[in-house]
Parts: sequence; structure tokens; C-alpha cells
Amino acid sequence: MATIRKKDEHQWHVQVRKKGYPQQTKTFTTRAEAQAWANIIESEMSRGIWLDHGGAESTTLAAALARYEREVTPRKRGAADEVPKLRVLSRDDIAKRMLVSGRSAGLATLRDKWLADGLAPATVVRLLALLSHVFSTATTSPTQPNWRRNLRESSRHSMKA
Repeated sequence: MATIRKKDEHQWHVQVRKKGYPQQTKTFTTRAEAQAWANIIESEMSRGIWLDHGGAESTTLAAALARYEREVTPRKRGAADEVPKLRVLSRDDIAKRMLVSGRSAGLATLRDKWLADGLAPATVVRLLALLSHVFSTATTSPTQPNWRRNLRESSRHSMKA
């Protein structure tokens, strides 16, 4: 159930608690925004499709790229070739965004910029594939406590309990 309370003159604090899920809290500037967010979270929890976005809301793409370089790349055969690509990606403006705000329009803009800068189409495809793997690793890795888990991992853990 959601609890909405006025924090101060310009803030509303929401807590959503449901058995089997971690407590969710967030602060908004209007009561309407707070109520809408609470309704969405409660609905997703009731339907069993809720995902914890907490780590994605506090992790930038640059941090995810650095973690990927540190934890995933060393186990790959092409690690020496992948490290410079990850560093180029982490210097781009898109790396300053939070993981949760990754949108296809932003990636399309990045793709167009790379093509305009003279990168070969095959190179652009490889860079996008690398970014895709960074996102999929960040969203499906059950051993990463601050990264989102996908629905299959969440349901698999609840079945074992």
C-alpha cells in the first residue's frame, strides 16, 4: 500500500510497501505526481512485472562502462581491443546519463554523430553492439547488487525461496 505525506511546503514523500517486495520511496514536488508514481509501482507489483530500478536510477552509463571494463572485459578474448572502445564511449556526453534514462533516440543521435564523424558503418555497428552488451549485462547480472535484475532472475529467486 502507498503512503503519501507532505514533507515540507514543496515536497511530497511516497512510500510503497507490498509483501514480497522491497519498500520503495520517492519524493515529488506535487501530490499528483506522487500519486501517479505510487499507482504505477503498485500496479506493477500486483501484476508481478515490477523491476527494481534503484541501481539504474543512481548509476551513470560511465560507471556501468567502467564496471564492465573492470569485471567483464578481462574475461574476453578480445579484451585488448575492447578497452579503448569502452574508454571512447565513457568520454562521450551520453555516458553522463543515468542507466535508466537510456533511450533509443539518444542512441540514434549518437549513431548519426559517429557516422557524420566519418566512422565506418561496420565500426558503428560494433560500438552499438558493445553498448548493447553493457546494458544487457547491467540489467541481467544477478551478482551485481546495484544493477537491475530482469524479470526471469527475479522470478527464479522467488521460486527458490
